[in-house]
Amino acid sequence: MDREWCLVSFEAFWLDKNMILFYRAERSDKIAIISMPSERLSAFIEVAIGAEHRFW
Repeated sequence: MDREWCLVSFEAFWLDKNMILFYRAERSDKIAIISMPSERLSAFIEVAIGAEHRFW
């Protein structure tokens, strides 16, 4: 994965059955927002931050 897409910070919270993720990627000043079912979102985070930095 290109390093510029690696996450440097994020916050996640639940809304109904979805999880909302606010995140900032490396080399970016923009905050992005994603909403999806939690199992899909946790897979997204795992890929985005790399296997050595798993949060759950």
